[in-house]
Amino acid sequence: MTEAEVVAQAAFHGDRIWSVTQYWTSVCFGLLIAAHFVAARIHWLALAAFLFIYVLFSMHCADMLMFDTAVIRAALESLEQIKQLEELGPLGEAFLAEAPVSTPGVFKQVQTMGLFLGMFCVCIGYPVYCHRRGD
Repeated sequence: MTEAEVVAQAAFHGDRIWSVTQYWTSVCFGLLIAAHFVAARIHWLALAAFLFIYVLFSMHCADMLMFDTAVIRAALESLEQIKQLEELGPLGEAFLAEAPVSTPGVFKQVQTMGLFLGMFCVCIGYPVYCHRRGD
């Protein structure tokens, strides 16, 4: 693959990460809104089924995010190999230096995991809280 193809592939998967993240976040907020209005009025088995489906959906989204991150890391490795053979253009250099998954620091990893795990736990806990509060 050429430098341009590698960068295009990595950019595509970066866009997909953003799209999946936005979709998952939208579903999370939809779940929270639904829980606020109806969790107290539905049977606990229905609530458990909805939460189970949410957990499966979240696992599916996490799988897609891990796949896209792995593809971007592989693209960065390909850019490193191309860089050893020839000089990279400015786009390839910039992508190699600035890609968020290229050198994730501890703070960035804790921030990202905290965000996703926090939102996940709130989306499980708040509907249960609303259901118990309504009983």
